[in-house]
Amino acid sequence: MREIPIQMAFDPDVRLIQQALETSDEIGRIIRAHFSVEIQINEFIKRYSSAKVDERTSYSAKVNLLRAMNVPNGICLASSKIGKLRNELAHKHRTETDLVEKYSDDYLDSVAQIVPAFKVFHGDIGLLDGSGRYQLNFEQASQSERVVIASGFFAAIIGVLPKLYQFQKPLPIIRMAGVNL
Repeated sequence: MREIPIQMAFDPDVRLIQQALETSDEIGRIIRAHFSVEIQINEFIKRYSSAKVDERTSYSAKVNLLRAMNVPNGICLASSKIGKLRNELAHKHRTETDLVEKYSDDYLDSVAQIVPAFKVFHGDIGLLDGSGRYQLNFEQASQSERVVIASGFFAAIIGVLPKLYQFQKPLPIIRMAGVNL
């Protein structure tokens, strides 16, 4: 099968997806998957908005900014769902597997609305230099590995957004204490 490169406005860091796959605990794996998506959102906002976001900017504020930038609703919904998944896992005190099963399906379904093919994905990912190759099969993966696979696809989609849509800087919707969202 011939590989077809996707032209992106900016690339996701595949090493973050690899680190998520290498993480032994399910909660750590999902937190790393969330981080890979959040980094893409940060890059998108930095390049296509005049808003100032930093480590103090909440994730939900970033998702709201995506909405203000007229990012397609499916992207905003999936962004919100992985944030909810991450928060539930980071702040609830129950068994890992129980929480992953309960909260991950919504996120996986929201990504499937954007990229239906990821649920039948089987193949490998790795760096262009050939290092760190992983064989992945969605159907045989654990639920937390499925979240990582979905996040890899989702991060790539965020990187492609500027090629698919024309984004304008959002109108100021909030002016308070020097914040311009």
